Amino acid sequence: MCFSLMNLLVSLSLAVASAFGQAEVKPSARTEKIRDVSPDGKFAFRIQFDGPLNELMQGKNAPAKGGIYSETIESLTVVSLPAKKVVADLTDAAFEGGNHFEEITFLWSADSKWCAFYFTYPRVGYTVAFHLRGGKFTRAHSPYELENREPVRWLKPGVLELRSEDAPAQTATFDGAGGVTFAKKKRR
Repeated sequence: MCFSLMNLLVSLSLAVASAFGQAEVKPSARTEKIRDVSPDGKFAFRIQFDGPLNELMQGKNAPAKGGIYSETIESLTVVSLPAKKVVADLTDAAFEGGNHFEEITFLWSADSKWCAFYFTYPRVGYTVAFHLRGGKFTRAHSPYELENREPVRWLKPGVLELRSEDAPAQTATFDGAGGVTFAKKKRR
């Protein structure tokens, strides 16, 4: 479970305010948001976060997508539906560079066997692609291989269109065993 410095500071502030009768301390309550359901309806992207803390932070540079502050996020997972069994944990990938990230994007391929997760830090964005094998989604490439490349759409299963600020559009073709090849996107 990720616990940020921001969470600690807000909790301490509430505890001090409560001691002086200025606020009521509420225990952390895990809230979840299920979004981005796969085309076949069997999987979804789940964000679990500290609901009261997220509500307390509202109004401070509100996140554009979803209204959830990354500092309040406790886990990011792909879950099966309707059981909500975790089939991929994306939390470590997102928190590797800190607890402040934005632009969380999640894309499914048409066959629901491939997905791409994207997020940005202040100076760099990351895409992580996953492939369904043996009932679990596993990373389809080496770490950092899709750094500063934003997913646009799945052209077909295993083929992801990417864009970058400083490079021409590309397609990434995944072999399903951890390999990926890149090609410049053909103009139409």
